Amino acid sequence: MGKYELTLQIYVDFKWQDVGLVKVDSKTDSIGYKAPSRFEYDFTYLDKYSEHLFKQNNYAVSLNYPLSFELFQSSYWSAFLLDIIPSGAARNFWLKKLNLQDGPTADIQLLQNGSFNPPGNIRIKPEHSPQIESHHGFTQQDIVENSTDFIEYAESMGAIVAGASGAQGVSPKLLMVQDSNNYWHADLSLADHDIKKHWLIKFSRHQKKIDQLILELEYKYHLIAKKLGLNVYGDYEFKNNTLFIPRFDRQIEGQKIFHHGLESFTSALNIADFATFHKADDFLTLINTFSTQAKHDIKEYLLRDFANICLGNTDNHGRNFAFLKTDKAITLSPLYDFAPMKLDPEIIPRATKWTHESGHIPSFKALCQQLENLKFTQKEIHEFFKDCLLRLQNLPNYINQQNIDQRIQNRITAKYDLFMQALNDWVKNET
Repeated sequence: MGKYELTLQIYVDFKWQDVGLVKVDSKTDSIGYKAPSRFEYDFTYLDKYSEHLFKQNNYAVSLNYPLSFELFQSSYWSAFLLDIIPSGAARNFWLKKLNLQDGPTADIQLLQNGSFNPPGNIRIKPEHSPQIESHHGFTQQDIVENSTDFIEYAESMGAIVAGASGAQGVSPKLLMVQDSNNYWHADLSLADHDIKKHWLIKFSRHQKKIDQLILELEYKYHLIAKKLGLNVYGDYEFKNNTLFIPRFDRQIEGQKIFHHGLESFTSALNIADFATFHKADDFLTLINTFSTQAKHDIKEYLLRDFANICLGNTDNHGRNFAFLKTDKAITLSPLYDFAPMKLDPEIIPRATKWTHESGHIPSFKALCQQLENLKFTQKEIHEFFKDCLLRLQNLPNYINQQNIDQRIQNRITAKYDLFMQALNDWVKNET
């Protein structure tokens, strides 16, 4: 098997290294990522990092593929490849750049050519190493005004986000870096020692007011999430319908840059597909299986889901949650793509539901049982739900502080009262 052989690279010890070989069946030509594949770690890599054998940390390509001498075979592409193949707006960009018709037949070309710089720390090895070119950079004003020079530069340097896991979707996005003089450059276009900060820059999908409003509210939701005590990273900036998001998969220490691993829940579930609906129950089990701080991350996920319900974020699919991987820990990544997608005119249904929920309101009795199965004590469960109640009771004040129009508030918080009543009733009955 294997018409196509692709070298996969991983960024560890401050450099890109060949980590293994991906082989995909010739059926890929007609059925795309639904074709069989296999992956095998490079023996030289395994020998070099033998202390990480059988681990699933930052040195492994996937939580499902711990470092080992095993030949990993699948009846479809390895699920982690769908985290790095261009999708959404990035897919459209690469289809045009490569002069391809959209459809399964384009998948292999997109993977080969457009997966050289996704978020996280794995990529398909590019045919030619990206050349660092001298450039004066752009001001933030250039970016928010979408100047012709800036757009041409960004596209020529491949700044269009090439991967998934927090950077996919239909909104146009760029990966940019900021130098010490606060000039902006495409990611990969500066030497590491010249980089001050890494950013994901997000534009509204269209020029429609509703799309611009959703993007603005994503900025405000980040501030609300901080108030709720959710795990958020850095400070967002919003200027002229442009959202600047600091990247949490890059960490600068002195003149060194760590690339943290990033793997979506969908990939961690070993599902090689995009249009999928999951059970939130499975997400809890997933966190319990892989997280090195499982109880903490389970509670974080639950509070995020409650916030999604109360604030009308229905776009809670498995690629909007991810694990962040270092050599020492595997944890739930900071919050991202947190916005009132209930406002979207395309009508986005709640993608991930609990086995026992009605009208977006979960059964707290069923949640309690599942948490007990995950080794939470009744005292821990009661204290956690009581804490959630206290935090979420302040949500109306947090929303008002963001000066959100009252009609919009009414739409995005349509489930708030029902949810709070159900949670309050459970806390009272269990007291």
